[in-house]
Amino acid sequence: MLKKILISILVILIVVVAIVAFARVATGEDNWICVNSEWVKHGNPSSPMPDGGC
Repeated sequence: MLKKILISILVILIVVVAIVAFARVATGEDNWICVNSEWVKHGNPSSPMPDGGC
């Protein structure tokens, strides 16, 4: 019984860590963000600053 509980906890932890790692890799670090109605570079975006308002 204890072994099944420990394995379940381990599997849950592995899934959580995998989700966090995927979210970290999938989200762009190099992009433009809107701060106080102005576009601000975050990282080193390859695209030019957006033309539209933010």
